[in-house]
Amino acid sequence: MEQRECKGKNCTRILPKGYKYKYCEQCRGKQVGIVKKIFAVVGGIFSIILLPLIVNIVKRLLGMRDK
Repeated sequence: MEQRECKGKNCTRILPKGYKYKYCEQCRGKQVGIVKKIFAVVGGIFSIILLPLIVNIVKRLLGMRDK
């Protein structure tokens, strides 16, 4: 049986027999870290830009109902 290597960029680790992923643990951890950073940036942008706009719109709608 052939030895499987990690498919990660610049990674040449040998994967053990029966390992069900094509990336080693270190490469998988890097990918998870990147996804976490992306979600943190998107959440920051949402909270800084969109949340105040939504609050303003809701205040206007609630103000119109009282009149």
